[in-house]
Amino acid sequence: MSEASSTSGKHWSDAEVDCLLDRLAECRRSGKYGDGGNFTGPAWTASAAYLGSKGHARSSKQCKHKYGGLKATHKNIYIYINNTSGTHWDNKIGANIVGDAADRAWRSHITTKAGSAMKPFRNAGWRHWDKMEAANPGQVAGGGHVFTPLVADHPLDDNNYDDDDDDDGAIVTPAEPTSTPAEPIVTTAEPATTFTTPDHMEVDTGAAASSRTTSGVATGSTTLLSTAPPMSTRPNKRSSTTEISTAPTKKSASSSSRVSSRAESTSYTSASGGRASVRVMVQSMDSTVHSIMDVLKDGMISDRSKAVAMIQAEFKAAAKDDPNKLEAGDLLLMVDVFTNHLNLAESYLVLDDSIRRLWVDGILHHIHQKILEGMTARQAVHSLGPGQE
Repeated sequence: MSEASSTSGKHWSDAEVDCLLDRLAECRRSGKYGDGGNFTGPAWTASAAYLGSKGHARSSKQCKHKYGGLKATHKNIYIYINNTSGTHWDNKIGANIVGDAADRAWRSHITTKAGSAMKPFRNAGWRHWDKMEAANPGQVAGGGHVFTPLVADHPLDDNNYDDDDDDDGAIVTPAEPTSTPAEPIVTTAEPATTFTTPDHMEVDTGAAASSRTTSGVATGSTTLLSTAPPMSTRPNKRSSTTEISTAPTKKSASSSSRVSSRAESTSYTSASGGRASVRVMVQSMDSTVHSIMDVLKDGMISDRSKAVAMIQAEFKAAAKDDPNKLEAGDLLLMVDVFTNHLNLAESYLVLDDSIRRLWVDGILHHIHQKILEGMTARQAVHSLGPGQE
């Protein structure tokens, strides 16, 4: 993206960014930063003053916001370098994607939230790389910044931070300011791959619920009750407790599996002789549903996690020069397959070692063929059949 000259608009020119990073690099060398290596208020005030002396009107808040966008791009490049096997980075030619294998790994990576920000750098470098290395040295990708095979949000651009007009520092105005159209700035967070247990299940305590609780799980590991909760690959802030609620009121029960008071309140309207029988029936229903939920939840979690753990173990155990070793991109595609298709995770677990790899190759061939036809990696995985979440 071309960056025109600007002195007060939201869009930053290359010259302004260079001035900002030069000043921050000087602050870094002189130790003018706070805990965790983060720059503090004095650094932003000094940066705004330095930009003003060079003919650019920027507030301390604008400087801070702009650096946040640059730092996010810097980190996303390191995520690509550190967490994707066999990657290459050159500040002149970027990721330098050449060949089918590199293209497959690249396509898989850019479907992630962090990876989407790498799209401009497929075969082109980043102009601000060297100055960011000086202003933000020792950058590593770790912790929550792991590769996640999920559908990406809109890519993050280091110019897409929205500078607030309510600046927290004075703008140093040059003698002859000019302005150009502004460009907003946005930050995104990179989620880690997380497998969580189902945290909510609604059970109708009426006639329909009665028919569900009396029906068992059919023979065969892939047959599930219609009330089985979805598996999620995204973190959930709520605790992973089993909740039961009545269909009319939708009020959640506690982790002790209490049934909504509506069922019990009905019993109090009848004669005293009927209260006990209704209460016993409700308690029996509660116990049955809770047991079924535990069985389903444990089965689904164990099969998915076992399949993921097994294929990762095989990947790590294979020698680097083993021609049959899965590529990192294909490994991540299979993790996505197991996440979205419980039946395929179960099949993988029961297959004999002699045919398991042939089966995996068939799955991957289908996915790659769909990608070549124009699907995203996510769509290609879903084309294997209806998801069983």
